[in-house]
Amino acid sequence: MRTSSFIAGLVMLMGLMMGVNTLQASHYMGVDITYECINNCTYRIYHTTYYDCSGAAMQGFIPPNPNNPPPDPNFGFDITGIPNFPGQTCAAPTALNNWTYVPGSYVDVTPVCPTVLTACDGVPNAPVRGVVAVTYTRDYNFCNTNCNIYNIEWGTCCRNAAITSINGGAFGSVGIFTGNTQINTTLSPCNSSPQFGNIPTPYLCSGQSYTFNQGAFDPDGDSLVYSLGPCFDNQGVQVPYFPGFSATQPLGAGWNVTINALTGDINFTPNPGGPPVVAVVCVKVEEYRNGVKIGEVVRDIQVTVLDCNILGTPNAPPIVSALTNLTPGATANGLTVTSCACQEVCFDIETLDPDSGQTYIMYWNQNVPGTFVDVNNPLVPVDTLFSTGATPTAQFCWVPTQTGTYQFLVTLVDDGCPLLGQGQYSIVINVNSCSLDPFVDENRLSCNTFELDGYPCGGAPPFTYAWTGTGGISGNTATITHTYPGPGTYNYTLTITDSTGVSSTYSDTILVNNTAIANAGPDITLCSGQIASIGTPALPGYTYQWNSFFGLGWAGAINPASAQANVLFNNGTTVPFTIPFTLTATDPFGCVSFDTATVIFQPKPAAGISGPPTACVNEVITLSFAGLQIPGTVYNWDFGGGTSVGTGPGPNQVSWSTPGLKTVKLWINVNGCPSDTIAKTIQVFPIPTSGFSVTPSVCAGSSAQVVYTGSASPASATFLWDFDGGIGTG
Repeated sequence: MRTSSFIAGLVMLMGLMMGVNTLQASHYMGVDITYECINNCTYRIYHTTYYDCSGAAMQGFIPPNPNNPPPDPNFGFDITGIPNFPGQTCAAPTALNNWTYVPGSYVDVTPVCPTVLTACDGVPNAPVRGVVAVTYTRDYNFCNTNCNIYNIEWGTCCRNAAITSINGGAFGSVGIFTGNTQINTTLSPCNSSPQFGNIPTPYLCSGQSYTFNQGAFDPDGDSLVYSLGPCFDNQGVQVPYFPGFSATQPLGAGWNVTINALTGDINFTPNPGGPPVVAVVCVKVEEYRNGVKIGEVVRDIQVTVLDCNILGTPNAPPIVSALTNLTPGATANGLTVTSCACQEVCFDIETLDPDSGQTYIMYWNQNVPGTFVDVNNPLVPVDTLFSTGATPTAQFCWVPTQTGTYQFLVTLVDDGCPLLGQGQYSIVINVNSCSLDPFVDENRLSCNTFELDGYPCGGAPPFTYAWTGTGGISGNTATITHTYPGPGTYNYTLTITDSTGVSSTYSDTILVNNTAIANAGPDITLCSGQIASIGTPALPGYTYQWNSFFGLGWAGAINPASAQANVLFNNGTTVPFTIPFTLTATDPFGCVSFDTATVIFQPKPAAGISGPPTACVNEVITLSFAGLQIPGTVYNWDFGGGTSVGTGPGPNQVSWSTPGLKTVKLWINVNGCPSDTIAKTIQVFPIPTSGFSVTPSVCAGSSAQVVYTGSASPASATFLWDFDGGIGTG
């Protein structure tokens, strides 16, 4: 039997997540506006909004259908210039096209497990309302403008009615406005704003700590600084926070919310219990170049804290717990690593989750050029790790060549229900200058050509460089390109001297070898007219060329630029025809290798039959193969119903028990190659019989009549008579 507290909690949760029917006009859960420099005149504006699937604006588009997105964000959109001097009127940029929906952005981004259906799935009054993200773009020409700074502004009504942190939020009467995205037209080359890599849909379980990161990055490599700021109802008007709520304490007194200015990590810590709440959080991202601020963007997001006990079993989010197994010389303080330039730094990224037996996905944003591997399979760099039954552990390795502060983002997601447990964690690497020992990065450009990049890794600039070594290497710049005379092992030395006269050297060897692999496949034997494939499957990045001294036009449909080729030849001679095919393989570096496959084209065997053209019934005649007898030949006889004694080429003794025309056939197989079938016709005659009638008695001197009565034809037979002294004719 349900308790009254359970029912009360359920009613509160449903109110937070579904609202009431009279509030369906509200729908906006957040917005961010960024831009990309296309060329010196053209900037592409990206406008991304996040919708509550229960809101009225989404009702005609549920379930989400990428071919039927919501209307474009023309309402309230403006690009306003800041005058360079009092009284100046800023010309507006020229729109080059209409707002264009970005395919693939109109998707359900609610972080729930597959078995939980939301309003985005078209389920009326679903316990989880759900979120849809929609992105539009539009290009503007700023070359006709006359002011330096332009703010991109957009606002509309209304925010999501589920919000409980602001006055009027439950009635959907509070608007949403953003106007901090700035474009500085004086920057050269033109600037792109910071971009966001993570979907801003934090769903938290009450009482649980949570870390969320925007996944922000700057395409131009500018420095980013993060802070919490106020959210706006309209231009210049902040949202009316309830008492206890503010821009820096957006979830109220029950939660401590902090942001790391360097990494952008937002930590939500329950204080003391972290009750359910739906709140607005705005994150300002400022962009600095050479220590000077050049722009900013603000991201307006909604954070939803749920009582997960009502939905089902609470799911604790996995966390990055520690950095361990650091390479000697590197140290870690929490998720911050300190190391030296030009020395490899490696460490394991340990994770932890109280919920066992789950499936996990762990991935990073590749914000530094290192390698990310699964410790259980360290030979294969990956972007994403998959782990079943145990939290994954990744290993990161990198050789930084310059001092500075670097960071990358690790995201960890489990498959818990109803909410996916997830968190984002920034790993910071402080690279210090520890010595003047140079470091050389070797980059192979072609088979015998290498690019060598020298890094001083300390000292006072400017630096001078001196390269020496075998194979003719020399140079006096930080980067040199050298082509070696051929395969071999070559030594080189780099000496770097700083502005104070302090020098240091680095020596190493380069192995120049032929890395190409050519494999023409095994030698084969074919029959005349038979088609077959030579070669082996292509290797990635390779190019191929086949040749033979007979040319390729006669050899069927051979493709000379393929790793595998079909060969065909009609050998009309009486002897085998041996043809070598040479394969030239060129690898991605331009190294060349050769291999040859020899193909023996056997001639077509000729079959012949020798023997008499006629025979008598039951007469034994001799039939033999007429041709060159080759050892190993298989003879296939068909004697047309006759009885034979003997096999192979003959002589074969054959007879027939009935008269008539008999057809004898023979085909042979030499080295697996069959001949045509040869036929010979033999006339088999019946055995004649003797018989006659005669006048039984006559007088001496008188004639007696003798008549042949046997089976022979008088027209074709020869008759031999013996009249016992009498004289007869006919």
